[in-house]
Amino acid sequence: MVNFNSLRNLHFLFKKKRNQPYLDSEAKYRDIVEHSLTGVYIIQDDSFRYVNKKFCEIFGYSYEEIVDKMSPVSLAFESDKNIVKENIRKRISKESKSIEYEFRGVKKDGSIVWIRVLGNLMPYKGKPAISGMLIDFTDRKLVEEALYIGEERLRVTLEATKIGIWDWNVESDIWFASPIYYTMLGYEPVAEPSDRTVWFTRIHPDDREYVRAKINNVLAYKEDSYDYEARMLHANGSYRWHQVKGHIIDKDNQGKIKRIVGIRKDINDFKQVEEELRISKNRLRVLIDTLPDLVWLKDPQGVYLQCNQRFEQLYGAAEKEIVGKTDYNFVNKEFADFFRQKDNEAAVADKPSINEEELTFADGHKEIIETIKTPIYESDGTFIGVLGIGRDITQRKKAEQELIKNEALISTAVENLPIVFYLIDKSGIFNLSIGAGLKGLCLLPNQIVGQSVFDLYKDFPQTIEAINKALSGESAIFESNVNGVHYLSIVNPISMSDKQAGIVGVGLDITDRKKAESDLLKAKEKAEESDRLKSAFLANMSHEIRTPMNGILGFAGLLNEPKLSGEQQKKYIRIIEESGERMLNIINDIINISKIESGIIDIHLSETNINNQLQFVYDSLKLDAYHKKLKLSFRCELDEYESIIITDGEKFYGILSNLVKNAIKYTDKGTIEFGYAVKGEKMEFYVKDTGIGIPKEKIEVIFERFIQADIADKMARQGVGLGLAISKAYVEMLGGKIWVDSEESKGSTFFFTLPSNIDIDKKVKILAAVHPDTEEKTVIPENLGLKVLIAEDDKTSEMLISIELEKFSREILKVNTGTHAVETCHNNPDIDLVLMDIQMPGMNGYEATREIREFNKEVIIIAQTAFVLEGDKEKAIGAGCNNYISKPINPNILLSLVQSYFAK
Repeated sequence: MVNFNSLRNLHFLFKKKRNQPYLDSEAKYRDIVEHSLTGVYIIQDDSFRYVNKKFCEIFGYSYEEIVDKMSPVSLAFESDKNIVKENIRKRISKESKSIEYEFRGVKKDGSIVWIRVLGNLMPYKGKPAISGMLIDFTDRKLVEEALYIGEERLRVTLEATKIGIWDWNVESDIWFASPIYYTMLGYEPVAEPSDRTVWFTRIHPDDREYVRAKINNVLAYKEDSYDYEARMLHANGSYRWHQVKGHIIDKDNQGKIKRIVGIRKDINDFKQVEEELRISKNRLRVLIDTLPDLVWLKDPQGVYLQCNQRFEQLYGAAEKEIVGKTDYNFVNKEFADFFRQKDNEAAVADKPSINEEELTFADGHKEIIETIKTPIYESDGTFIGVLGIGRDITQRKKAEQELIKNEALISTAVENLPIVFYLIDKSGIFNLSIGAGLKGLCLLPNQIVGQSVFDLYKDFPQTIEAINKALSGESAIFESNVNGVHYLSIVNPISMSDKQAGIVGVGLDITDRKKAESDLLKAKEKAEESDRLKSAFLANMSHEIRTPMNGILGFAGLLNEPKLSGEQQKKYIRIIEESGERMLNIINDIINISKIESGIIDIHLSETNINNQLQFVYDSLKLDAYHKKLKLSFRCELDEYESIIITDGEKFYGILSNLVKNAIKYTDKGTIEFGYAVKGEKMEFYVKDTGIGIPKEKIEVIFERFIQADIADKMARQGVGLGLAISKAYVEMLGGKIWVDSEESKGSTFFFTLPSNIDIDKKVKILAAVHPDTEEKTVIPENLGLKVLIAEDDKTSEMLISIELEKFSREILKVNTGTHAVETCHNNPDIDLVLMDIQMPGMNGYEATREIREFNKEVIIIAQTAFVLEGDKEKAIGAGCNNYISKPINPNILLSLVQSYFAK
C-alpha cells in the first residue's frame, strides 16, 4: 500500500530545485505513483490539489478538469455526498485518525461506480490536507448483490413452494434438514442433526422397501441420483405423498460417497388430482370405446395420438399399432392427402369443420362417414392437434337419396303444374301445401301448414262441404273461387302415416278457363265444347293410366290359368308387353315435360348423322305401322357424308319419333312418310300422314300440354297429349321451330327446322372416322359362342336378359353386386360381354366398371339402367362402358348392340 505520508512534500517535488540524486529518487517515486493501479489524490480546502493517472481513468476526467477545479463531493452520487463530506470533515478536524469508507461515485459520462477510499491527514503548503488512495470495486459489488438476490430468491421460493432441504453426510451419518422439512408434516423444527431412522419409520409400510431399495441403489452406485415418491406420516396421523430428490455432491479419493444433498416436496394434492384424472381418463376411455362412432386424435403433423375401438376396425389394427403413425401408413396417398387437407382446413378455420367421406374398412365393407374435425388447444393456447369424430350415415344417405329422388320427381311435377297439392289431417289441419298454383293465392309453399281449413275457408260453404264429405270417406270434386282465382279441386280420403284418417287434395287453377267461359256466355256451343273438352281431358287422363294397368294386371293374372295353350300365352304376353310400353311412354312423357318446365334439361351437342337417325326411327316404328296396315316410308335428300350436323342426337330422335308415333296413332289407313330437305342454312324435316287431320280451331293449341286433336268423350286416342309439347320444346332448344299444315279428315304434315351448321369437308372426315369403307351388312348368327356375365340385382331383369342371350351364348354367369362382378371378371378373363346394371347395392355399376377396366380393357361392357336422365349415357361411357341401354330393355335393341360388337 502506498504510504501517503511520503507524499507530504510532493508539491515541492515539482516546484523547487534539488540536487541531482535527490531529484532522481523523487522522479522514481513520482513515476510509481503515476502508474499505480489505485487512484491517488491530495485534498485541501475542499479541492483536489493532485490526482494520478488511475484516478482520472476511474472518473473519466482529465487531470486539468479535476485539479484545483473539482471538490470531492462533486464526484459523489447525490445520496452519498454527505458520506464524503462527513468523512473529510472528521479527518480534517482530527475526530478520526484516518478515513476509510465506501460511496457511489459519478463518472463524467454519468455512470455509477462503487469507490472504496483510504486517507490520512498531512500538511501541504503549511496547511492541513488529506492524501490517500481509492479503488473501483464496482464489479465485485455487482457480483455480491447478485449473489444476495439469488440467495434471497431461493429462500423465498423454497418457503413459498414448501420445499424442504436436507443434507446427509454419509461418511459420519449426520443428517440436517431445513425447518420446512419438519413443518410441512406438522412436526416442530429441529436445529441439530436429526436421526434418519425416525424419518424412515414415518414412511408408509407399503412404500418402505421401495425407498430402502432406492437408498441402497445409490449407495451401491447402481443409480446416480436419489429420486422417489412415497407416502409420509403426518403429525395428525394421516399419510401424505412426498417427492424426494437427492444428488451426490462429494466423494472421497476412492470414489466413496461422502455427502448427498436434496429436497423433499409435498405432492399430495398433485397425487389426488392425478388419481382423479386417472379415474376420469378410464371412464372417458370406456365411454369413447363404447361409442358407435369413430374417435381419433392427431397431432399438428397428422400423427395419431389416440383412437377408440371403433376406429381400430377402420384400419384393422390395434390402437398401439396406430398411435405414432399417419394415414400414409394405412391408405393410399390420394386418400391420405385428402384426410390431411381436411385436418389443415379445420386447424386454419379454428373451428369445427364437417365433411362426408366414403371409407373402406379393413374387412372390405364401405361406409359413408360424417366427420367432425375440431382443433384442440392447451389451456395456454398451444395447438395440440385435431380431434376427429366420424359417424356412419350410410343408411341415412341412402334414405336421403331415395327421398331426394322421390321428392325431386314429385316436386318437379307439382311445382311446374298449375295446381295446388295439399294434405289435411282428420281435424282439418293442413299438413302440406305445395304447387305452382299457390302463386294465384299469393301464398308460399307450406305457408298455411298448421292452420285449419274450417277457419280459412269458413266463407266457402262448397269447399267445407267437400272437405267434410272426404273426411267421411267419400271422394269429392268441387270448384271454388278464392280471391278471384278459380280452382277445380278433387279431394280423397287417405290413411296418414300415423294411421289416422285424412284428406289428399289437388286443386287445378282454372281461372283462365273460367274467364273464357265468362266472356263466352252468349256462345253456348263454345261453352259446351269447352265443357266437353274438360270432361274428355279428365276422362282421357284416367283412361290412359288405367287402361294399360288393366292390361298388365289382368293378363298377368290370366297367365296363371293352368290350361292355357301356348298360343294364348303368347297372346297374353304380347298384350302385357304392349300395355307396359304404353305405360312407359306415358311416364316418360310426364317426366320429360316436367323436366322441360323446370329447366333441368341440358343440351349435348355432337356430330349427328341425320340419315342414320331416320333409319333408326323407321326400324323402331315399322312394326307399329305394320300392325295397323299402314305404309311407312322415309326419304333422305343428302348422301350419307353430307347428312351430318351438330345437334343433340337424342333430342332429335325424340322429336322425330314423337311426330311419327303421332302420325301412326291418328292414321287409320293410308300412308305415312317422313324425311327432310335442305333449305339454305337450315334443314327442314317433315312427317306427312293421311290420318284424321286437325280441326282448324285446334291447330293453335295442339302444341300445348294435354291437348289432342280428337279429344272428345266419344273417342280419345292413346296418350296424354304431351308428345307435341315435348317436341316443340326440344325443337326450340335446338334453335329451330315447328308448325303443322292440316285438313280435317284428310291428314296432316308436321314440319320442323334445325340449323345445318357443319361444312362438307368436315362431314367427310367425321364419316370416314366413324364408318370405315364398307357397305357389307352383318347378319347375327344363331350362336356366337359368347361367354356372358349378367350383373343385375333384380331377379326379373336378370331372367329376361338371360333368356334373350341364351341362343347366342355358350355360358352365362350371373352376379347381383358390383363387387362380385369385379371378382368374376378377374377370375374369368375369357368373358366376352358384361351386361352391367348401374344401380346395385354396395359397389354400383360405374365403380365396378372402373375397377374392371384396370385389368381388362378388351371386354365389352354395356350399361343398363332404369334411369333415363340427361347425361346418363355420357356418364356410363366415361366410366368405361362401351355402350348404354335403358330399362325396360327392348330385346331388339339389345340384340342389335350384341350384333354391332360380335357379328362377323
